[in-house]
Amino acid sequence: MGDVRAAGRPRRGDPAAQPPVSDERGGTGMGEAGRVRPPRSAAMTAAMTAAMTAAIDGMAILDRWGRFTEMNRAFADIHGLAGTGDLVARSWQILYDPGERARLKGDVARALADGGEWRGESTGRRLDGTRFPQALSLARTPDGGLVCVVRDVTERVRAEAEMRASEERFRTVLGALGEGIVINDAADRAVYCNPRFAEMTGYSPEEVIGRRPEDFTFPEDRAHLQDIRSQRASGRGSEYEIRQLRADGTDMWVGVNGRPFYDADGVI
Repeated sequence: MGDVRAAGRPRRGDPAAQPPVSDERGGTGMGEAGRVRPPRSAAMTAAMTAAMTAAIDGMAILDRWGRFTEMNRAFADIHGLAGTGDLVARSWQILYDPGERARLKGDVARALADGGEWRGESTGRRLDGTRFPQALSLARTPDGGLVCVVRDVTERVRAEAEMRASEERFRTVLGALGEGIVINDAADRAVYCNPRFAEMTGYSPEEVIGRRPEDFTFPEDRAHLQDIRSQRASGRGSEYEIRQLRADGTDMWVGVNGRPFYDADGVI
């Protein structure tokens, strides 16, 4: 049923194995003292062990002093532990830097006290000292301990950073072009315009965002835009000339080359 151990007594003289300093309620700020843990039935223990063994995310159980009593293989792997018993009877604080410990014992502990659970993101520390971003879910148990679920989100954070860098490069390229560029969303509202478009029309980029093509089109030419939308909805591009309005009310003829683009699901 996996390598799961129950907690033993802390090793005398091992600072990491001693109960964390209590808060004013007698707990650690991550649990609650003063309750006696009811005995588990054999069936309940087996079911809990099976659930933890099967879980993809890292799972651990802490006692009311904030010391590990059980953890699954995924939790051990995430934190670079050799076995699931490596941290038994040791404080959760060994897995976080001082600043993050203070946050967890402050805002997060208050949320746990108010609602009994908390979900968010944190920065964990592996046993070798390396740090990693994590999605963290905490829930209080009836005896004042905690169930802790951890997911390593390093790849997601890296992908988001790469996406932001790619978008920034894209904006830099568009900003350097001599043509006016506007990007519209599925509702045909502007989500981006480059400096050249703002210069041509006399509007600031902030004034363009959220507006539709009709807002910049000469009134007599607006009916043509519906035909253009029909082409875009079918996946076709379009090239046409149309009169646009500047911010000062004057009009100008512009050549437009529009192309639809698709999201990751193939939706325009």
